[in-house]
Amino acid sequence: MGLAGKGDILLKHFSKGMLQRVGLAQALLGDPDVYILDEPASGLDPIGRRDLRRVIMELRDRGKTIFFSSHELSEVEMICHRIAILKNGRTILEGSLSEIVEPLKANNRNLEDFFVSVITEDETTRCITREKERHTEVTNQ
Repeated sequence: MGLAGKGDILLKHFSKGMLQRVGLAQALLGDPDVYILDEPASGLDPIGRRDLRRVIMELRDRGKTIFFSSHELSEVEMICHRIAILKNGRTILEGSLSEIVEPLKANNRNLEDFFVSVITEDETTRCITREKERHTEVTNQ
């Protein structure tokens, strides 16, 4: 995690990225079966993000379960098998990455495009969309 030789430095002298690395290292110590990480890439430089991805994928390959929140959706696409999108504390979408992302790629969209459209969509728009879908279903029967 890039912490070798840093044992004599007080944490108050570490950057945000180094504190993130310390937090992840602490989480790894007990070798739990489940990890819950909140924005683990926040404050990390590109090397730190690459190290983080490597560690998460190694844990995943060892059969560990990792829940993490992230606004870095490109990271999510590189790491995850399953995703959930939350809005106002509620799950609005959950599924395998492939079943969510593949249809997007067919329309030249990515997970970030989809996330923004879902999160910014207001209740009125959703109601109108649902009504149009219902009308289309009735018309097609």
